[in-house]
Amino acid sequence: MVSKKAKVIFFVQGEGNGHLSEAVALYEILTKNKGYNVCAIVIGESNKSIEKLEKLDCNIYKITSFKKQYTSFKNEVSVSKSIYKNILALKSYWKSIKLAHRIISDYNPDLIFNFYEPIFGLYKFFYRRKIKTISVGHQYLYLHPEYKFPDKKSTERIATKLYTRITAFNSDYIWALSSYRMPNIGHHFQVFPPLLREVVISSKCSNEDYFLAYLSQEAYLSNLLNWHKKNNHEVLHIFLDKTQQKIFDSSDKIIFHQFEEKHFIDKLSKCKALFCTAGFDTICESMYFNKPILIFPIKKHFGQNCNIISVGYNTPVFNKENDINKFIDSLSFNNFKSHVFTNWVNSREQYVLSNL
Repeated sequence: MVSKKAKVIFFVQGEGNGHLSEAVALYEILTKNKGYNVCAIVIGESNKSIEKLEKLDCNIYKITSFKKQYTSFKNEVSVSKSIYKNILALKSYWKSIKLAHRIISDYNPDLIFNFYEPIFGLYKFFYRRKIKTISVGHQYLYLHPEYKFPDKKSTERIATKLYTRITAFNSDYIWALSSYRMPNIGHHFQVFPPLLREVVISSKCSNEDYFLAYLSQEAYLSNLLNWHKKNNHEVLHIFLDKTQQKIFDSSDKIIFHQFEEKHFIDKLSKCKALFCTAGFDTICESMYFNKPILIFPIKKHFGQNCNIISVGYNTPVFNKENDINKFIDSLSFNNFKSHVFTNWVNSREQYVLSNL
């Protein structure tokens, strides 16, 4: 007799690419195991491409959700604008909570994974339906007693921990993703390795003679282009979000690409170093390939400042244009690979299946 597959729904925060990537990685593990049927993915609507989800064999739903607002130059988070815009959208968020309830009622899942989506946390608060729930994300490390926050950021720390608790409201388990091992906090709070996708794990790594950049903030992109004008002997590949409206002309030394997952991972696995904003998953993918990173953190983005601390390894951070030259001068291109980190990442499937 064939046993019934457990029905699973994902709720995924749509801001940035990290939670989407983690959802795909977990989907791969669950469907490979064949004991689970991921029947629906509900994503907090954003302007990011969700092509990586649309390729999965399940239904995709979009809901309106909380989002950060940026300054007109898009190089820093605007706290005041974020608060104002989200207050105006409260009615839409209530509609999203009710839509989440309808989706869950229709599918009647055995298990729900929430990738840091606040609408689902609010759904759990208002509806209190008894469904096994697991909250997944590196941000849950903020709730770990040994986690170190940036100095002199008490207001941001309190607000971020509150927001994080909302996303995980009434969850049965929390899987806090970390780039290094930390002790679990009882059975309820587990520290997990980063959930990297098969397209990363299966890629072959090499060192070709070019730099790679993925900078969604236009101000930092301008900094990088100014640097390249003075160092035009270097080959630079730059990936742009599909939402970035400017059209750039490529040359022999500077090549622009519209962001596409497999193409980006292929370039990342072969580059000699990466310039990127402080997204947790992109940093972990680079570390898995042993690629040096220069981080361009989004200003006033508390989560990105936390990520810089979280990944450790004395990762250099961009402050001014000359930092790029200093970073390049400090590089030693070799084939050394951190087996500690690699083995930690490669244990992800074992961690997932042994904790279900």
